[in-house]
Amino acid sequence: MKLAPNERIARIAKEHHLRKQKNGRYVAYIVEDKFAQHLLLGQKLSSLVDAINELVPEKPDRVSLPGLYQSMGSKSERTGAYTKYRWRIHPYDIDEAADAFERVRSDLREASVIGTPGCYDTVVV
Repeated sequence: MKLAPNERIARIAKEHHLRKQKNGRYVAYIVEDKFAQHLLLGQKLSSLVDAINELVPEKPDRVSLPGLYQSMGSKSERTGAYTKYRWRIHPYDIDEAADAFERVRSDLREASVIGTPGCYDTVVV
């Protein structure tokens, strides 16, 4: 679901069959594009991988689930925590993810939510 420029995420609810993390909390992921074209929000890594791979035209630029997972939280000086030198992923508690998404969103051209639309409440400002 693509968000209009005047549309904001107000609240995020847990998607069906979402797993808790090891610390017992639910997480939403924000994926930033280094080229400042796309910002993605989702609760399932596999759905985010599929969405990223639809956006990139070349097969060598596509990401994998293990690669995206391993880059999460990375402090690598070599890659700057980017997968394929382009995509950076940040995990947030599901309650904090909407605010974090809106803070990052101002710098990027397109914002999309990947997941069940009913779990994301939006408001028009």
